[in-house]
Amino acid sequence: MTLRQTVNFVTLTLAFLLLAPTALILASWNSLPGDSLYSSKRSLEKIALGILSPNYQAQSSLQTKLISRRLEEADLTIDKKSSSQGLEELKAQLALAQTQVNKAPTPEAKQQASQELVTTLAQTQIKLETKK
Repeated sequence: MTLRQTVNFVTLTLAFLLLAPTALILASWNSLPGDSLYSSKRSLEKIALGILSPNYQAQSSLQTKLISRRLEEADLTIDKKSSSQGLEELKAQLALAQTQVNKAPTPEAKQQASQELVTTLAQTQIKLETKK
């Protein structure tokens, strides 16, 4: 096998191996609580949080982004499915974010994470109030 053939083989193999996870990520991206791919979406988020675990700031930032995502899901599930399952997911995400704040390595990091969480909660409350 020539070098070019070997490189082509390795490239095709890697592309094939990455195709399935990429397809799963794309397919589950817009799934809502109750959808068949929602558990895959949540699992991928947990993996991302695990990967970021050595970096407290990055993990904390992702937690607050996930709160916004859960809010959007809650909004959509209430509108489309007449279900409160999205609100339960939002509540669980808020609890995880609070746990993340409590794990802060320094008082400064805890203060920053708390402020970020309070800001996100205030925005969430406003959005929920307008939804009523």
